[in-house]
Amino acid sequence: MNLLDAIATILSCEKAALHDYLNHPIAEKKIRDYLQGRKLRTTYLSQIGEQKDVTFGGFSSKSSMIQPAYEGFLGLYYYK
Repeated sequence: MNLLDAIATILSCEKAALHDYLNHPIAEKKIRDYLQGRKLRTTYLSQIGEQKDVTFGGFSSKSSMIQPAYEGFLGLYYYK
């Protein structure tokens, strides 16, 4: 299942409303607890053409345009 779909299902909201829901500390904690330690698959390919699995360690308060993602990519997918 797509990560955004899973989060929207847990919070009982539309994907378009996730930004508003995740600004609430209780909802953010609920999702953080759900994802903590889970393996996530990247949505982009590495330099050798493979998807990678990463372990969720928390949310970052830095913008994805500033915080490098796996292998130094800048984009929408990042982890802490």
